[in-house]
Amino acid sequence: MEYNLEDLLSFVGKSKEYYEKVWTKNKLLSWNWASFLFNFFWLIYRKMYLEFIIFFVSYRIYDTLTYSLISSNIKFIIDIFIIFLFGIFGNKIYFFSILRKLKKMKKSSLEKEYFIKKYGGTNNIILVLLIGIFFFSYLLFFLDYNKQHRRIKKVFQEQGMILLEK
Repeated sequence: MEYNLEDLLSFVGKSKEYYEKVWTKNKLLSWNWASFLFNFFWLIYRKMYLEFIIFFVSYRIYDTLTYSLISSNIKFIIDIFIIFLFGIFGNKIYFFSILRKLKKMKKSSLEKEYFIKKYGGTNNIILVLLIGIFFFSYLLFFLDYNKQHRRIKKVFQEQGMILLEK
């Protein structure tokens, strides 16, 4: 598919200069700090919803399958490796996402400016909502964990057993 750098950059919104520099070098690998540090959140922020769903579902499947099969130390190393892959391939993932959107735009009856506004740029609202849901779910987990810990401690004390504290 033929593409124009100007068309690609019109989808970027913020950080056009960065992506122009990266994509004109035409390297397979390049480093993206945002995708490294924020991985799944970065995909949402950059309106890569399909990629988010694919990576998130794939990660959840991996996480579920490996939960009891792999030691936590090995799983931690694999997770760090996955995070590094996001940093290394983030720019390419974004590039191919925009190419897919450009192809969709050529088939669309929507005006170019409207299409770019709708499918390009960044999405701060959904990012804030997703981060809020993420932290709220962790807050609920820790509140429930403390509640369960107090119940277990009470049962041990009622049975006259000693509960070792860390």
